[in-house]
Amino acid sequence: MEVDTKRLRYFSLELCLLAANMRMAILIIAPLTQSLGQTLHLTTTQLGFLTTIPLLCFGLGSVFMGRLIQKIGTTPALVLALLGLLVASLGRVYSVGLLFGGTILAGLSITLLNVLLPALIVEQAPGHVAQLNGVYPAASNVFAAIASGVAVPFAQLWGWQHALQLMAVPTVLALVGWYQFRQLRYKKVVVSKQTVGVQWWRLPRVWVLALFMGSQSLIFYALAAWLPRMLTSQQVSTTTAGTLAAVFQIIGFPAAYIVPRFAQRSNRLKQVLLVLLGGYGLGFILLLQHAFWCLVLASLLLGLTTAAIFSLALSLITVVSPDPASVSLISGGVQSVGYLLASSGPTLCGAVQAQQHRWQPVILGLLVLAVIAILLGFLLRRLIQWQRA
Repeated sequence: MEVDTKRLRYFSLELCLLAANMRMAILIIAPLTQSLGQTLHLTTTQLGFLTTIPLLCFGLGSVFMGRLIQKIGTTPALVLALLGLLVASLGRVYSVGLLFGGTILAGLSITLLNVLLPALIVEQAPGHVAQLNGVYPAASNVFAAIASGVAVPFAQLWGWQHALQLMAVPTVLALVGWYQFRQLRYKKVVVSKQTVGVQWWRLPRVWVLALFMGSQSLIFYALAAWLPRMLTSQQVSTTTAGTLAAVFQIIGFPAAYIVPRFAQRSNRLKQVLLVLLGGYGLGFILLLQHAFWCLVLASLLLGLTTAAIFSLALSLITVVSPDPASVSLISGGVQSVGYLLASSGPTLCGAVQAQQHRWQPVILGLLVLAVIAILLGFLLRRLIQWQRA
C-alpha cells in the first residue's frame, strides 16, 4: 500500500527525530568522561564500564524487545522507549547510582528503538522501505556527530550535568512529532498475525545476517574507541586525532542513506559488497602508513564504509523477514547476536595493543574481520536469492 506524499514527509521527519535519540544519549558520555570522573570521583574502570553498558543492553536486551513490541504494539512501544530515554537523560546527573542506573535505562530504551524502527517502517510506509531504511541510520550519524561536537563546549559553559540533560530535547521533539503524525488520517495497514510466533533462530539467513551485523559493528565500535589512539601512535597530535575521529563519525551520512537504497532498488548487493570490501581494505592499509595524508584518507574511507555497511545491515532485516509480522522478532534476534559480538571489540583490541605495545596487529586483525564480514555478506546474498526463488 502506498502512502500519500504529505504523510510520507511527516513520517520521514519523525524518523529523523527518532534517529536523533538512537546514539546521542550514549555517545555524549565519551567526550565528558574527564569531567564525570573528576566530579563524581569515578575510576578509569568505572568510566570504561559506563561506555560498555549500552552495548551490553543492545546485546542482551534486543532479543526480548521483539516480543515486547508484538505484545503491546508499535505505538505504545515507541512511547515507552522515548519516555524511558527522557527520564534517563534528565535524572542521571545527580549521583553515581543514578548515572549508572540512568545509563542502563537509556541503553534499554535505545535498544527498544533499534528493534522497533524496521518494523515501524514496514507498518507505516510499506511501499517505501528501501528509501526509508537509509534515512534513520544516516540521520543518526549526523546527530551523534553533533552531540559529540557540542558536548565539551556546552559543558564548559553550563556544566556537564546540563550537557547530559540537553539530550532530553530531541526526545521531547520526537514525542511531539509522533503525536502530530498520529493525527493524520490514513488507512491502517493490517499486518497478518499468522507468523507472529516465527522461530527466527531456525532460519539460516537470519544467523548469517546476525554474524554480518556483529562483525561490522565490532569493527565500528573498535574504531570509535581506539581510532584517536591509533592516530596519535603515528605522530598525529591529540587535537588533530580528535578532529579526524569526528570526521570518521560524520562523513558516513551520505553513504548511510544511499547504499541500502541502491542495493535494494537496483538489486546490486554484489557490487555494493565489493565496493565496501575496497573501502575497508584501502582504509586499513592506509591506516598503517605514517604519511599524514594517508591517515586523513583512511579516516574518510573507514567512516564512509562503516556507516554504509551498518545501514545496509539494518536494511537487510526487512529483506530476510518472511513477512511484515516477523520483522520486529527478527530485528531483535539479529541485533542481539550482533551487539553481543560487537561489545567485545573495544576490550579485545585494547588487550591486544597492551600485549603487543603497538596498533599494527589490531589494525590487521580488523582488516581480516572486514574480509570475513564481506564474505558473510556474499553468503547472505546467496541465501536471499534462494529465499526468493
